[in-house]
Amino acid sequence: MRQTILSVVLDVEPQSAKLLAHFIEDFKAAQEPPGAKEWYSEIKERVPSLHFLSMSVFESPAFDPIFVIEANFDGPPGPFWAQMEAAFDVKLRAMLRCASSSRPTPTGCGTRDAASATSNPDGIGASGVGANLSIDKFPADLLLNRGILLDVARMIQGDSSPLPATFEITAMHLEQAAKRQHVKLKKGDTVFIRTGWGQHFKANTALYSGANSPGPSLDGANFLIKNGARVVGDDTLTFEQRPPIVTSPTFQVFPVHMRVIADSGIYIIENLNLEELSAAKAYEFVVVVPPLRILGGTGSALRAFALVPRDD
Repeated sequence: MRQTILSVVLDVEPQSAKLLAHFIEDFKAAQEPPGAKEWYSEIKERVPSLHFLSMSVFESPAFDPIFVIEANFDGPPGPFWAQMEAAFDVKLRAMLRCASSSRPTPTGCGTRDAASATSNPDGIGASGVGANLSIDKFPADLLLNRGILLDVARMIQGDSSPLPATFEITAMHLEQAAKRQHVKLKKGDTVFIRTGWGQHFKANTALYSGANSPGPSLDGANFLIKNGARVVGDDTLTFEQRPPIVTSPTFQVFPVHMRVIADSGIYIIENLNLEELSAAKAYEFVVVVPPLRILGGTGSALRAFALVPRDD
């Protein structure tokens, strides 16, 4: 069955932002059973098609608050939202009343988002390549490829500790990491960026999926594009810096996804475990990326692994 990746972006009345954040936190606390890895474990029992769910309020002096709902699920959005509304009951309606728009849509409130970048069968973006990026069309030559690790966290921190939550990875950081590690990016590479945030994947899920995490900016994304990367990834939930929002020259949600996927036809991998590669200082390797070839799928779970020579 086709998988859908959905990012819903809703404007929020400034006076309602704190109330909405309170609704979300109360709902998460009420849903999280003892010992559960995910706060939405009980919702998954009522909505079997759900794979992932995130709900956040982003506030900044530069723009009015926005309410972002991100979900990965099987099937089309319509039936999924009906099941979600039934699972949330009156609580979802209370949250949506805080937003300017009364009902979410697959493409958000007139903004460009990650769902638009990956699920429009006609293709979007500057190059119009989106239609060719369904996961069943993942190129066979990328299943086994030259892999590069750019360990920005170790370069900045001086040890294995993660980057700060608000750290923006620029082209300069990526270029410096490559020089420090004595690796040269080549056209066609699979390039992974280590932020150290993967340490929080199991140890602190609330922090890992929270409002802020480090990642590449548009400047960093342009560096990867310029150097010919065909697959990029890192050890965070959203790959790009979170919150994934820019306000200049125009307001945009998930700008790095749009530049990398929709405009450049490059695949993104999220939630990578890069700790062992970092500890081994393995910066160049053979990488195996075997996604599930789901017909028309916008993404897939996968277990990527690196083949690194042993020092015998």
